Amino acid sequence: MRMFTVHLPSDAGSELPPAAVADRLVLVADGFSTFAFVLAPVWMLVNRLWLALAAYVVAMSVLELAFAAFGTHQLWQALIGLGVHLVIGFEADELRRWNLARAGWRPVAVVAGRSEEDGEARFLEGWRARSVTSAPSPAAAG
Repeated sequence: MRMFTVHLPSDAGSELPPAAVADRLVLVADGFSTFAFVLAPVWMLVNRLWLALAAYVVAMSVLELAFAAFGTHQLWQALIGLGVHLVIGFEADELRRWNLARAGWRPVAVVAGRSEEDGEARFLEGWRARSVTSAPSPAAAG
């Protein structure tokens, strides 16, 4: 089972019906991202992480300049580059959450599922149950 954090835009209230919520939610999986590890800049572009991409380009440029200035052996350059990419692979989910928070999205739940679709279905079941129990009953209204 994988863990996912569920994010909704700040303007999405808890009174929305499950169908409307399903169209607006974003799930972010916890765990290592192989795509982010292997192709960090492409992963950042695909996920629209512009500030992270800019920081990556600046950091890698500074590292290249430092390697050239100090005459660092190519083995050390490769190991340091591998280390940077390992950190990106392990922190990819946090980068996505940070980017969503900057854009005004808020985390609303943590769900477990075998896949993203399974996690989304579990979240929507809980959302549906919560909206049914929180709705006023006809007997209480009248």
